[in-house]
Amino acid sequence: MDQGRDIRNARWIAAAGMLVLSLTACDQSPPPAKPAGPVTGETVFLPQPVIQAAPKVEPAQKAAGLLRPNENEILASRIKAVLAEDPVLKMLAIDVRSSGGVITLYGTVDTRAQREKVERLAQKMEGVVSVRNQLVIVAGS
Repeated sequence: MDQGRDIRNARWIAAAGMLVLSLTACDQSPPPAKPAGPVTGETVFLPQPVIQAAPKVEPAQKAAGLLRPNENEILASRIKAVLAEDPVLKMLAIDVRSSGGVITLYGTVDTRAQREKVERLAQKMEGVVSVRNQLVIVAGS
């Protein structure tokens, strides 16, 4: 009977040891990255990714809803960026989704004026076909 208890204790001690090891590894930073290319004593700068603006959308594409998935993400991101620039709207929980240029707004706002302002800002963006405003007015949200 003592042997069963010893096995359980050994398992607990092993589990506690693994937990301690994993937690101590959390605050260790990874080793610095090695430079790319030959080591000549000079600093090597790697090219950074380029963020591109959303492509222009032709009226025929808008009408047919022919936006590619990447364009939908870009359009939603542009609208979120505009909302983040507004000192009041940036404090609200608003999500933006796009599908074929149709923008759907989700989340909560404090007033009807805020709800309408978000819709107007989204409608003004190039590439937006229509806006489905699903924002809910919740005072104090």
